[in-house]
Amino acid sequence: MSRLRPTVPDPRATEARSGEVRQLADFLGSRVHVDIVVPRTQIPAKMRLLSRREEFEAKSEARTAMLDAGYPLGGESREFGTAEQWLVEVAVRMVAVAVREPTNPERALASIDDWRDCDDNQILALWSEYCDLAARLDPVGSNKLTDQELDGIIASAKKKDVDLLMAFGSRRLALFAITSASPPASSETPTS
Repeated sequence: MSRLRPTVPDPRATEARSGEVRQLADFLGSRVHVDIVVPRTQIPAKMRLLSRREEFEAKSEARTAMLDAGYPLGGESREFGTAEQWLVEVAVRMVAVAVREPTNPERALASIDDWRDCDDNQILALWSEYCDLAARLDPVGSNKLTDQELDGIIASAKKKDVDLLMAFGSRRLALFAITSASPPASSETPTS
């Protein structure tokens, strides 16, 4: 573990500096774990956000797995099914890191292979929880969707792909709804 990633500040160090202002570095990398239940099971767990390094590794591994499986990535990734497979492959790998043992959050709940045995709906439900957690803990709290997120939501809605829409998380879908909603047309018929 990096020296910049303490799980909790050392109370002895805090007491030793009682008169000093705490440094931001004391809190870098402190983990927030939230209680969850693995969808369609009764298995309790904890969930945390991935570090930048962990997220990069998960995406790199997902890219390698996709290429090994023969999926085109890059400019050709608009082929049918590629975007969905990419999303689930990244989600599986990030969920494998994010979902932790409930009594010992230092340990992953299951391996990547175990998570790959779950169905896509279970993975995407956990991915949605992860996205919501990330949005809730976002210190910037952006209230705007990126162009990529907007295009992805619109494309998923046109395909009527509920699972893919769920993967965007409730916060992004709510932002989409409030920025895209127009007043409903009046459906009242005049009475005579």
